Amino acid sequence: SLYRVNVTTVLHVTGAPDYIRYLIQFSDRMWAICDDGRAYYSGPADGSVWSLSANYISFNTQESQKLTGAAVFQGSLYIFTQNDLYRISGLSPTDFRLDKMSIGLGCADFNHCLGLAEGIYFLNRHGFYRWNGGELAELSQPIRNIFEYQDYSYWPIANDNSTGDMIFFENKIFISLLGGPGGGPYKMKTYVYDLKNKMWTGPYTSSETKIAETQINVKNKILKVSG
Repeated sequence: SLYRVNVTTVLHVTGAPDYIRYLIQFSDRMWAICDDGRAYYSGPADGSVWSLSANYISFNTQESQKLTGAAVFQGSLYIFTQNDLYRISGLSPTDFRLDKMSIGLGCADFNHCLGLAEGIYFLNRHGFYRWNGGELAELSQPIRNIFEYQDYSYWPIANDNSTGDMIFFENKIFISLLGGPGGGPYKMKTYVYDLKNKMWTGPYTSSETKIAETQINVKNKILKVSG
């Protein structure tokens, strides 16, 4: 269900889609990415008006290819499945268009996808990537072991439950995962990618983290990557 919050009241939005996995704003509308393989869009400038029978874009995906990520980049809405990437372009329902991108990779889940000025950053079984609309770059070579030895039974793409997060803060991307080398189902490890200096720090747990003014020091492990 979808709710709208004002200063004093929480209101249920009637007529909105069910089983919403992710909400994102694009082209002056709210978009609801749902488990039925559709991206529904609201009325213009009004997230409380929905027409479920007409206002949606359907993705021709199998059950194993659920929609797993969404980001706005360079004036288009990009939506991931576990193995592919699609672009929705246009300004209104009369010219909305769906195209499949030829990058050959998908995203782990909605918690592991970020749209920033220089590209879309996303995580999957194979690594951590940036796609700038034309070129795909892997940024995870220095932490390759977390993908080669990760226990995927704790990953969202294995069990459809979120087991980590990825956030952007002070020009850095924080990637947290459960499990991994030396980990386990209840041990969260976090890696940090510095966008400016193109450097990794980590892994660390919450008790090991020390945040300085310009960098994060973790057991003196600083790895540099080009790209």
